[in-house]
Amino acid sequence: MEITELTKTNNTMRVIHIIKEISCIPCRELAGVRTFGPGMAILPGFVEFTKINIFGHAKLEVNDSFEDKIRKYETQLTFRSACFKHEADEPMAYLATSPEGESWLIGMQHPPYPVATFSEIHPDEPAASSLTTFKIVWKSDHRAAKIAN
Repeated sequence: MEITELTKTNNTMRVIHIIKEISCIPCRELAGVRTFGPGMAILPGFVEFTKINIFGHAKLEVNDSFEDKIRKYETQLTFRSACFKHEADEPMAYLATSPEGESWLIGMQHPPYPVATFSEIHPDEPAASSLTTFKIVWKSDHRAAKIAN
């Protein structure tokens, strides 16, 4: 499922994808990824992602804008998990997969790298959710690459 919204006031386009699965990999392991065309990539067979157990669906949002006559992209991936621990000392890339089987790569083997932040809640009631919300933001001259099958 995709939702597209054009904002005429600030010349930006926003695309939102519903995501059912997220995986991650250290950016240094993406050296064999080949990119081609506008926002497409091929993953080599030896690249192994680690699946992240998420609660419900995640959201992948791609915003583009123009800064000094140059197109810039900001990709945001938001998800909730009870067991994902982000290793802050190593840049990570993320693979987001839709219910239809389409996948997007967020991050590459070179800077700029995605930045992960989280919101951890310790509820005051036993029945309340204690899931951690993660937000991955990647600002780049390139959009999140759709993986060619």
